[in-house]
Amino acid sequence: MTAKHCMMRLHTGARKILREGFFAYFTTGNPRSFPHITTMFYIWDEESCTFYVITSESTKKVKNIQQNPNVALTIDERDPLSPAGNCGVLVRGKARVIPIEEMGDILMNKYWAKYLNVLGQGFPMGSRLAIEITPRVIHYWSGIHFFKWVDHRHA
Repeated sequence: MTAKHCMMRLHTGARKILREGFFAYFTTGNPRSFPHITTMFYIWDEESCTFYVITSESTKKVKNIQQNPNVALTIDERDPLSPAGNCGVLVRGKARVIPIEEMGDILMNKYWAKYLNVLGQGFPMGSRLAIEITPRVIHYWSGIHFFKWVDHRHA
């Protein structure tokens, strides 16, 4: 299944959340299955249907991925008045740690365009790495309605 097929199969609500979401809850696990959840800035590359987060090289999530590449990423929108208005996307997939330069200029520019106002000019990127997440399953929910996309090549 190609990335283009991923885009065609994703619910329009899921695509909207992935494009417009600001924070992602990124979950890794160590070999003893203890989850480690952190709030992260993320970029979604629609062309390849791949996600990226940037982190310091000495973090727990990097150590966990080196031992267990199975990860999850959740991006959601919460309705303060009614749970029926909540919606979100849960991505389950494989992660790999890559040098930040492998993201390329287009994705790095997209990252800076999205987060420069928060991080500020001069944010130190020296000891940072990128984590590339390739989805295997993408779940989308809106209120009580649930949808699922599966990459059958890797499921």
